[in-house]
Amino acid sequence: MVETNVLHRVWRARFYVLLSASLTLAGCASIPSSVGPEERFLKAHYILAHEDGFALSTEKELLRHKKLSAKEARDDIRKRIIAGIDTYALGRWLDHGEKKEGEQAMGEPLQLMMYAHGGLNGYGNDFDRMRTLLATPADCKPGHAPLRLFASAECANARTRYYPIFVNWNSEVWDSIRDDLFFIRFGKRVDETTWPMVITAPFVAAGRLAEGIFSAMNGFAVNVKTFGQSEPGAFDWLEGGATLLPRALTTPVVKAFGTSAWEIMNRRAGVLTARRLDSKREGVVWSLLNELDGRIEVVNDRAYWKIASRPGAKVPVEITLVGHSMGAIVLNRALVASRGLPTARAIKRVVYLAAAASIKDTEAVRLIDQANQGPRFWSFTLSRRDEARERSFFGLAPRGTLLVWVDDFFEPVVEPAGKRSGAARSQEEFSGSWPEGPANCEWDGKIEARPRSHSALNKPEFLEAALRHVDSSLFVASDDEPKTMVHCTQ
Repeated sequence: MVETNVLHRVWRARFYVLLSASLTLAGCASIPSSVGPEERFLKAHYILAHEDGFALSTEKELLRHKKLSAKEARDDIRKRIIAGIDTYALGRWLDHGEKKEGEQAMGEPLQLMMYAHGGLNGYGNDFDRMRTLLATPADCKPGHAPLRLFASAECANARTRYYPIFVNWNSEVWDSIRDDLFFIRFGKRVDETTWPMVITAPFVAAGRLAEGIFSAMNGFAVNVKTFGQSEPGAFDWLEGGATLLPRALTTPVVKAFGTSAWEIMNRRAGVLTARRLDSKREGVVWSLLNELDGRIEVVNDRAYWKIASRPGAKVPVEITLVGHSMGAIVLNRALVASRGLPTARAIKRVVYLAAAASIKDTEAVRLIDQANQGPRFWSFTLSRRDEARERSFFGLAPRGTLLVWVDDFFEPVVEPAGKRSGAARSQEEFSGSWPEGPANCEWDGKIEARPRSHSALNKPEFLEAALRHVDSSLFVASDDEPKTMVHCTQ
């Protein structure tokens, strides 16, 4: 009897240890990478977000990244990011030694950029992106032509004058599904007091799957619709017939667990700009906006960056916001959150790359900003044919890009304005035609060098093509044409 009680206690202790570990590591399954000594310059260029929106330390402690309070997050941003901008600004202000204290620098503005990536990106993808886009100290060696797209804190020898800050957040698909099934209940993460909610996971999964199965006929209908929009050829008809049954089986699964992942990713994008998450923390993008705000001053309707090492010295500053896919949701929240702050007056350009935000949400943000003489907006999409032709899982899953899946499976779209603003077909269904003007761009589906998938719009060559269309004067390497050209409906 005594031995049985001891065994029960041992197993109970093991259960509590495992539960405690799962609650502690929930939301941190994809431990973000730390940069090595040779890449320390990257630290000046990113904020690191926990899955619940608040800031994480960029340094590991006991194999984990410390969760930062609001005060710690702002201090960290000030020491890494704001200090890096100061260093870069002084380097650009070539004649700063001749300026008197309090005198404003004229000429070319400091070009800051906030870049927010989209869904289906883990922390590892975030760091790979920075390594690809940022100029390295080696790029500043004598005789080196500018190769990287963006300037960094330690090297301004880049193809553009943009100085970026990356919003690194975890939108990895399997981690998002796990959160939905086990750890997010009633808008909050389960903790030591609400842990029994974890045992509802089988019922959540069953409910998701049942919804997918009972909507199978709708799934079949949208598969047929998307196939028709892909302008199928003879091979497409053969492939469509051969994969009809597999697609019929995979569509309910995509609907069930794709919705699961989408809703959690949407939550993670939204909480980044939260002014208050709990008694100690706030969204890390809100922390960044406030620290930028502390250095930006508006004089005669023009924004200036105040350099800490030279009290009273000001450099003209402009901010460009770039968001790919779900990054557009982050940008929209940031634009709303920044209203009333001097930072908002510095934002001059907003660039959407296949925006996953809805048409009505994006239009609402545009109207608010236009009423306040805010920034100019640009929107870039794939061609309609390429949107419908993208294939996943060896062609056995439903056709179409992520935005097609969101509209057809993951969101309860009950009006045209509820569709994704970064999908060409959604814009056409909403307004009857593609919106006119050079700020609304659909890639020409007939040229060879074009993005053919949703994720391709995040590649450097297509990002460069979009930014060159937005403002080619900000490119230093003006002698080289971009590898692809964007087609904009006039």
